[in-house]
Amino acid sequence: MNIDTPEGMAQAVALQQALIDSISAGGRWIVPRSGSIFMLDQEGKRAMCVYGGRLPKTDRVFAAMGWTVVPQVGPPDTSPLFVMSRTVTREEPEPAKAKEGPQLKLF
Repeated sequence: MNIDTPEGMAQAVALQQALIDSISAGGRWIVPRSGSIFMLDQEGKRAMCVYGGRLPKTDRVFAAMGWTVVPQVGPPDTSPLFVMSRTVTREEPEPAKAKEGPQLKLF
């Protein structure tokens, strides 16, 4: 859809509004295209970018919806979702030791 046309912007607003309506109050919206995470304040019509970059088109659609987009409020690694999503590494367990006694040989 082309948001530079009135029809395209209307479609984008309807799609984004439906998506936001499906998210609980204070919830997060992860935008796959940009990898950003927005914390939503549906009552105050504010979207706070808490992680990642923003796309100008997403901001334009928010503006057309009557929302305010608040820039990221800290370094990306302070986002609770980012911290929770980090890969946790663990030490590999030591291989099991062979038990003493007769061993079964497979051919």
